[in-house]
Amino acid sequence: MILHRTPTFVPWLRWVVLAAAIVAVAAIVVVRLRPRFTRRGLVGVGTIGAAVALLGGPTAYAVATVGHGQTGSNPMAGPAVPSGGAGGFGGFG
Repeated sequence: MILHRTPTFVPWLRWVVLAAAIVAVAAIVVVRLRPRFTRRGLVGVGTIGAAVALLGGPTAYAVATVGHGQTGSNPMAGPAVPSGGAGGFGGFG
């Protein structure tokens, strides 16, 4: 959802997050259906895939703000987007 708000910010990251989620789900399904395949490697791949899928968007937003100074009492995370005045969650646009 966080990557959906700014589609031009790192557009390839959506596909990486989707692929990581698919890998994580596939690993979980294989481990559940075939308990004899519960090797550490498969569990590790599923865990890494889940971590990338869950933290890919928030990490990209956090890294995007590292090189930018913040002023005021309302620091914002994520890429800089042009604003047309007051806006946001249900405000005037």
